Amino acid sequence: MSKPTMMLFSHTYGSSFITGAERYVLMLAIEASEHFDCTLVVPESGILLTEAAQRGIHSIIHDIPIVRSMNDPEADLSPMMERKIKNHEHGGIMNLLHAHQPDIVLVNTCINPIPAIAAKTLGIPVVWCIAEKIAQHIHTRHSLELINRYSDWIIGMSDAALRPFRKAGFDKKLSLVPPTWHMEHLQPEDWPTYRFDKRSELQVEEGSRVIGYISSTLRPEKGIDHFVQMALSLCETVVDAHFLIVGNSTDSYYSTHCQRLIDQSGHASRFHRIPFESRIERFYPAMDLVVIPSLVDEGFGMPALEGLVFGKGVIAYRSGGLEEILRSTGNADWLVEKGDTAQLIVKAKEWLQNDTHRLRADNSHLQAAEAVFGLETHRSRLQRLLKELKEKISAAAEDKQSHKLPPLLMNAVYKGKATSTVFLLENGMKRPFASKRAFNFYKYRWSDVNLVTDAVLHRFPTGAPISTELPFHEHRPSVMMVKGRGPTVYLLVGEQRCPFSSMAAMRQRGLDPDRIVRVPDAELRMINVGEPLRQLHKEKQTLRRCKKKRRLSRGKLGCRTVAARKRKKCRCAPKRKRCGSTLRSKQAVSCKGRLRKTRRKRKRTGGTRGKRVSRRRAA
Repeated sequence: MSKPTMMLFSHTYGSSFITGAERYVLMLAIEASEHFDCTLVVPESGILLTEAAQRGIHSIIHDIPIVRSMNDPEADLSPMMERKIKNHEHGGIMNLLHAHQPDIVLVNTCINPIPAIAAKTLGIPVVWCIAEKIAQHIHTRHSLELINRYSDWIIGMSDAALRPFRKAGFDKKLSLVPPTWHMEHLQPEDWPTYRFDKRSELQVEEGSRVIGYISSTLRPEKGIDHFVQMALSLCETVVDAHFLIVGNSTDSYYSTHCQRLIDQSGHASRFHRIPFESRIERFYPAMDLVVIPSLVDEGFGMPALEGLVFGKGVIAYRSGGLEEILRSTGNADWLVEKGDTAQLIVKAKEWLQNDTHRLRADNSHLQAAEAVFGLETHRSRLQRLLKELKEKISAAAEDKQSHKLPPLLMNAVYKGKATSTVFLLENGMKRPFASKRAFNFYKYRWSDVNLVTDAVLHRFPTGAPISTELPFHEHRPSVMMVKGRGPTVYLLVGEQRCPFSSMAAMRQRGLDPDRIVRVPDAELRMINVGEPLRQLHKEKQTLRRCKKKRRLSRGKLGCRTVAARKRKKCRCAPKRKRCGSTLRSKQAVSCKGRLRKTRRKRKRTGGTRGKRVSRRRAA
C-alpha cells in the first residue's frame, strides 16, 4: 500500500545561507518521510534545496507569496488578506495542489499564509509550523485568528512561539515539537580535524580562546553591535581572546558601522569574519564560547542548541526560545537580560577566567541537550502528531468514497474559478493541459471551457497531462478526431481508431469537422483499426421545383406582353421538365444572349410596337 503524500511549503531568505526555520522544515521532512511521501516546495534554489536533495527529499521550485505583516500585524491585516483572496493570489498554489493532490499540507513560519489558504479552500488538512514569536500588541489577535482559521494543527518550535496562541484559547490545536539534529550528519569523529583546520586558516593558536557569534544574516536585531562592544571590552583584560563572527551581511550600513568600531579599537587583528555556511561542523569546533545577544524574542534559537551539541559554552540574552534552551539544559546562570551589555561583559569574563566552565561544557552540554532535544525525544513528540494526521487522512478517504463525484460532463473542459489551469475530464479523472499550445493543437476553444469551484474540481483525481509530446498516444485526449495524410478521418476512442464512412456519418454524430487534428501517419499506424462508423440514416435530398408558368394575357392594343415576346423569340430553347433541373442548356444560354441584343436594338429603333401603332394611325 502506497504512503499518503505530504507537501511542505517553506519560503527562503536567500540562496547563500539557511535559517533555523528552514532547517526545521527540512528536519520535519526527513522524519516524516518514513510515514509519508514528502515533497518540499521552495520559491528559489539555494542551500535548502541542495540539502533536501542530499537527504533524498523530492523538491519543487514554485513561487510562494509571503505576507511579512503576519509577524507584526496591523489593524488592516484582515481586510488585506480578504483582498488577496478575492484577487486569487492563492491561485498559483492551488494549481500546484490540483496537479499533485497531497493528502496533507505543511506550512512553515507565520508569514507563509498563502499555501495554507489555498489548501483549506480545496479541503486539504493543514499543519502550520510556528518558528517565530509573533509580536504582542493590540492587533496580534488578527494574525492568530487567521492562522487558527486556516489550520488543523499548529506546531511550535518552543513554548515562547506557542504562548500567544495559548492566551488566545487555541490550545486544542497546539503541539510542541522543538527541533533536533542528526549526529551522523555533523561528523563528530572529524571535529578535531575541523578545529585544527579552521584555527590554522584564521592563524589562531591552539592555546587561545575563540568567542564566536553566529547568525545567518548580520542584522541590527541580532545584536552584532552588542557582541562587538563586549569583545572590545574583553580585549583589554583577556589577552588570548579571539573573536569569530559568522554570518552574511544584509545591511551594508550596519555592517560598515560595526567594522568601523573594530578598526578604530586597535584590536582588529583579533577579530575574524567568515560567511555563513550550512556545514556548521566546519566552524563550531574552532570555538570555545558562543555568545548570542539577540534583541528580538527568538522562536527558538538554533545557535544556542548547536553550541551545546558541539560542547561549547553558551551565553545569551533572555530572548524567547533562547531562555527555554538554556533553562531546560541547566545553563540558566548564563542568561542575561535583553540589551544589558554590561552584564554580558561580566558573564563572558566569568566564563573565560574559570577553566572549569570549559571542561564542564565539553563533558556535559551534549548529554544535557540530548536529554531534552535529542532525536528520540523529538520522535516521540512527532509520533503523536503523525498518528493524528494518519487518522485524519483515513477519515477523509472514507468520506470521499461514501460520496459520489460531482455530476460533471465527461470529455468536457473545465477550469477552477480561482486558478488558470484548464482540465479535460475523462474516465472520472481530470487531465491538465500542459500548455496553451496543447490546448489549441487538439482543437479546443475557450468557449468550450466550463467554470466550477476549485473545491469541486479538486475532488477528481489528477491524471497524466495532455501535451504535444511524443509518443502521441500517451499524451493525447482519449476521444478525438484525427486524420493523416490521406482523406480518411478517424474517431479515436481509447486504443482504437474508427474510420468515418462519410462526412454525413460525422455530422450525424454531432461532431464538428473543424475539430479534426492532423497527426503523423506513423502515429496512426500504432493504433488498432476499429469498426467503420457509417451513416445512422439517409439524408433527405431537398429538390428545387420550377415555378409554375404564369398564363399570359394580351394587352390593350392586342399585342402580347414583353415576357411573351421574349419567349416567342426563344423557341429554340428546350422545354423544362416537370421534375425540373435548374440547369439550362448551352442553347438556352446562347439564345438568352440574342434576346439581350434584340432588346437593345428595339430600344434604339422604337421596337415593333411603335411601328404597329404608326401604321394604324396612318390607316
